[in-house]
Amino acid sequence: MILNKIQEVNTDNLPVIVTGDLNVEQDNPVIKVLEDQLIDAIKATDKVLGPTATFNGFNMSQDPSRRIDYIFVSKDIEQNVQLYKVLKDVSDDRYPSDHFPVLVRLRLK
Repeated sequence: MILNKIQEVNTDNLPVIVTGDLNVEQDNPVIKVLEDQLIDAIKATDKVLGPTATFNGFNMSQDPSRRIDYIFVSKDIEQNVQLYKVLKDVSDDRYPSDHFPVLVRLRLK
């Protein structure tokens, strides 16, 4: 559905960035379908910081293990991904969300 919507609205074939909580892990066929046309930002850069996992479920006693939040970029801007980082901030001995934010630094012209 995401890829169909991109085709529908991106009639000028502009660069695309897709972000979201997809609720599926890397080995899910949904991710494979997206990777047929888009690049997972974590694979587009050598500068990866923070944990890989993005879902913590507010559980401070266990290391998160599930990556379900993603940033994808179109192939025409894949070389512009300068940094991929998962922010694992804690405030008052709590996670502020049940997901860690995912940050990508892109150089767009």
